[in-house]
Amino acid sequence: MDTTTVLEIIKIIDNRISNLTTDYYNEGNLSDSEYHYRITEIADLHNHLQSYIEAQVSAIENQGSE
Repeated sequence: MDTTTVLEIIKIIDNRISNLTTDYYNEGNLSDSEYHYRITEIADLHNHLQSYIEAQVSAIENQGSE
């Protein structure tokens, strides 16, 4: 997967988190446990993808210092 695609996926995840939070606080469509479960699952994916991006940046920086 290329970096641009991963960054786009991260944006989609951020939007989904925002929508879930809006639904939870404004609409009342989610129970506490459902909201926390969904946010945790999405945040874990977000963090995993963010780690991928950081590893790519680190690899590029390390190549440049050689």
